[in-house]
Amino acid sequence: MARYAGRGLWHFLDSPAILATTSKMGFGWHGLDMQHGLWSEPQIVSALAAAPRGNIAVRLRSGSYADIGFALDAGATHIMIPM
Repeated sequence: MARYAGRGLWHFLDSPAILATTSKMGFGWHGLDMQHGLWSEPQIVSALAAAPRGNIAVRLRSGSYADIGFALDAGATHIMIPM
């Protein structure tokens, strides 16, 4: 299956199952939105465990050290910190 590095999906809904399914569709990256979406910490952990390793970004709720550490420890490959 072709990988499209420039094409990705932004996930607002808190569904690890959707992430696991769409991870097999060849998109180059996935974004999980904790700031404006419905993702909670337990759901982020479940989603990152279920998805194959790849380019997964997590937009954090805040720029606190605790939020940054949580996302990286959970397995996010990229983080976005709100201003």
